[in-house]
Order: sequence, then structure tokens, then C-alpha cells
Amino acid sequence: MKESVSLISVQPRLLEKVYPWEDQPVLVCRLSLPQVTGPGRGPRRIDRYYRHLERRLLAWLSARHARACCLAEEALAASRPIPHSQVTVGYQIPFQDENLLSVLWQLETDGICRRYADLWALSDGAPLDCRSLLPAKVARKHRRQMLLLTAEGVCEWDGAGWVPIWSPPA
Repeated sequence: MKESVSLISVQPRLLEKVYPWEDQPVLVCRLSLPQVTGPGRGPRRIDRYYRHLERRLLAWLSARHARACCLAEEALAASRPIPHSQVTVGYQIPFQDENLLSVLWQLETDGICRRYADLWALSDGAPLDCRSLLPAKVARKHRRQMLLLTAEGVCEWDGAGWVPIWSPPA
């Protein structure tokens, strides 16, 4: 049975949490990850992945909170202002059709931004390798640039495969 793209819904799962130290916030976190719903196994597997990612991020934040509390104690002992940290996780859906779902998500903390790209088969929820979707004619030296441009939404899907919207440098 072929699932329709209109039956698969991607909504944000939002979580905002403040980690205190002696009634002062030392770490503020805002998480927004996709919640995928729809019929079949694929959306359930994809959603399970992002729920697991959320749990891992919360465990990482707990360890980061312990470190922030130590830094706050050191700052108080040295008569310095208490440092505050902020962690933001957000996502966007650059591409979705009846077969594929592309999710770009990023983690920002203390001025450092890390970006990640996930590509999913909606039929069974299997992760896909972007390189397998690139045209075979793309030279090896251009594959990395193609992958980066694909992740940034600079390539498009024409029904038979990913087609670059850019031309390789001469």
C-alpha cells in the first residue's frame, strides 16, 4: 500500500528547560525536533529516532548543567559574574515527497553551531545515504560540495534523482 505524503505529518516537538544553580539560571535550553506521524512503519521508526535523539540531548544537557554549576561556584568564589549558557536545537524540512523526507537540524551552543542532515525513506523509515542519490556523472572532487549544497537545499529532486541547481567549477 502506497502512503500519501498528505497522510504523513511533521510537527515540532518543543521543549524549553531552565537549569538553575542556587535559584539562578546557569543553562537555558530550547529544543525543537520533528515529531513524525502517519500510517505505517516508516513514520514510527523516524519518530522513534528523534525521540531517542531528544533523550540523548537531555542527558548531555544534564552533564553540561553539572559543569555550569561548577563554573558558577568558581565565579562566585572569584567574585566574577556567574556565566550563563544557552543551548538551542532547531530543525527544518527542506524536502518531502511520498518517498523521502529530508531533515536539517542544528545545535547552537555558546556561539558554536553544528549542522546535521538526515534523509529518510518514508516507506520503512530507513536512513538513506545522500551520496546514493547524487547523479553518477558528478566527479569525485565535486561530491563533497554537492553533498553540502544538497544539505543546504541548493539541489532539487526531479522525480528520477537529485539534480544540481549549480554548475561545477571549471
